[in-house]
Amino acid sequence: MAGQKQASTREMWTLIQEQRAELEALKAHLSEPWDEKTPRSGVGQGERLSRAGLLKTVTMGAAGVVGAAVLLEETTSVAGATGSEGATTFTSTSTTPAVTTRNTGTGTRAGPALVATAALPVAAATISNTGTGNALQANGNVTVSKGLSAATVSAKSGSTAGTAAAVRGELTSATPGMGSAAVLGQNDGTNGHGTGVSGIHNGTGDGVYGQSGATGVHGKGLTGVAGESGSDIGVYGRSGGSGGTGVYGQCNGGEGVYGQTGSSNGVHGEAVTGIGVHGHSAGSNGVDGHSDGSTAAGVYGESNNDGYGVAGRSKNSSGGPGSGQAVYGETGTGIGVYGRSSDASGNLGLGTGVYGDSAYVGVYGHGPTGVYCAGNFVATGTKNALVPFPDGTHRALYSVESPECWFEDFGSATLANGSAQVRIDPEFAATVRMQDYHVFLVPKGDCKGLYVNSQSSSGFVIHELQGGTSSIAFDYRIIAKRKDVEAPRLKAIELPKRPEKPGR
Repeated sequence: MAGQKQASTREMWTLIQEQRAELEALKAHLSEPWDEKTPRSGVGQGERLSRAGLLKTVTMGAAGVVGAAVLLEETTSVAGATGSEGATTFTSTSTTPAVTTRNTGTGTRAGPALVATAALPVAAATISNTGTGNALQANGNVTVSKGLSAATVSAKSGSTAGTAAAVRGELTSATPGMGSAAVLGQNDGTNGHGTGVSGIHNGTGDGVYGQSGATGVHGKGLTGVAGESGSDIGVYGRSGGSGGTGVYGQCNGGEGVYGQTGSSNGVHGEAVTGIGVHGHSAGSNGVDGHSDGSTAAGVYGESNNDGYGVAGRSKNSSGGPGSGQAVYGETGTGIGVYGRSSDASGNLGLGTGVYGDSAYVGVYGHGPTGVYCAGNFVATGTKNALVPFPDGTHRALYSVESPECWFEDFGSATLANGSAQVRIDPEFAATVRMQDYHVFLVPKGDCKGLYVNSQSSSGFVIHELQGGTSSIAFDYRIIAKRKDVEAPRLKAIELPKRPEKPGR
């Protein structure tokens, strides 16, 4: 048994010595003067060495040293190379790869399966595939570094197949790590320039396209996702599933989603049944709109199917109805919140411009004109004035209602020898139909009674009854129909349809 172990040790030592001798011989071949037509001594049949690369696999796993499986190195000009493909070209016309490299070493000094470097401004390695397979497939890490004015990785695909890709990354694990990525782009610059991943399409397709069962494109940083367009859409999001989100932005300090464009939409979101654009912020505005145009809107909402153009909802921390403002509008001299109902031609429609629904206050207005209504004001309940009361409360005083549209004015005058001529305020007369008005008299002293002797559009004459000659004061009340509107008596009105509560 001892003799067999000694023989095995001698054989292993002899093998190591032979491998070292072979390595020294290969190093010597590389240092010899180059002659493309002259074979090197000691090179086996079919083994070809060139300045463009060492093609023979060099491994010394038995000695604990694991190197590159194939080393391609170009340190001189390629002007002497034949053809346009480079100094050394590998071609395959079958289904097998043109070059296959594999490194199965496991030591701490295990190197890559393929190393390609170039000292000149040319590609160290160019890999192409005109078939339907992958130009480069690596079952492990791929590390590439570049010099000046060059791309770290440059990939092109001329295929017209629907599944073709110039660069394709795939995570095959069902439970990948938190920071893992099929394709990762990183920019360590601190001057605000450069892009981790940049997608450019010179035609009409997508510069960057993301597809996922969860998030197609995820952005994280000071600006999570920024979209900029000269004349079209800065960021476009579309959700085809039920309850999905076209564009969702979340940021704890900056903008969740920011879009900038020259003449079109900064951010455009479209969804079939979900939300076109949804914004959420932990400490600022979920969605913030700003416009410098004199007739443009900071936030504009439009519904094409009898829905809501803009809807707001205030919720508490438990998700129930809150006490904040669902829709808040603020302006210097314009309109804080504006609502309009129009038909297909842009004329005023039969819908509801602004609708408020509440068990307390449906619409609240504050200011010198709390609520302004350009048109008829209707209410199914009472119309009240809330008046401060001495006990600190407010009391409701009700409006006097009438089956027709009347304006009224009040005044005082004095009889002189049983007669008085009263001139109607011309400003009041300009608002009513003076051809038919009513005068009511209240004497403020003892007399035989008062009556209207005559009246015109400018005033009326009062006499005492039975030819009396009293000289007393009296009050009068004038009522006349409003001049600028048609208000039929007890007009029937169809109640507007109560809008459905927005979803979400």
